[in-house]
Amino acid sequence: MTIGRKLRELGPDCTGAAMVEFALSFPLQLLFTLGIMQLSLLYIGHQVTTYAAFTAARTALTNDGNSTATSRAAQDVCQWIVASGGRGSFFLQQGARQKTRSRMLDRGDRTGEVVVEVSHDFELIIPVVNEIFAYPWKKFLWFGSDGGPGSGGFDAAGQAASRRYGSPHVTLKKIAGVPKPWKDMRSR
Repeated sequence: MTIGRKLRELGPDCTGAAMVEFALSFPLQLLFTLGIMQLSLLYIGHQVTTYAAFTAARTALTNDGNSTATSRAAQDVCQWIVASGGRGSFFLQQGARQKTRSRMLDRGDRTGEVVVEVSHDFELIIPVVNEIFAYPWKKFLWFGSDGGPGSGGFDAAGQAASRRYGSPHVTLKKIAGVPKPWKDMRSR
């Protein structure tokens, strides 16, 4: 037996090292990737809810504050972010009616604008990370709870929605105002 052969037998065995590295890094990489996917969906939900608030305010302006038309406009916009499970557009509309609410805010006649608040219960559909994002201790810059620009999100309303629907939800709230392009002649 040669000395080189004896040293090789005593040296480190590298077989299986790649499998151990994969086993350690894959769960973290998977969690990170799923988290990015859920954040992307949340951002889309945020953008759609913002547009729903604008659409509801515009509808309230053109329909003299008709609350039914205002709610319907917000629901029509939000129906595309409702997770339907592949059951078709009827279920999308029903889900949007249940999960989307709108109300007119009274800021007085001095502002000369119509202001509407839209709340949408957004379902977190990515497994594993949906539970992480549904808890109130997890806040992000664009999901504040102050009621101002970028409001919505991870508060008691989101937890109530999670209990109501049986799956993790966050409540996205947006406020939009549309200025009146004319003066009301009836106030003279």
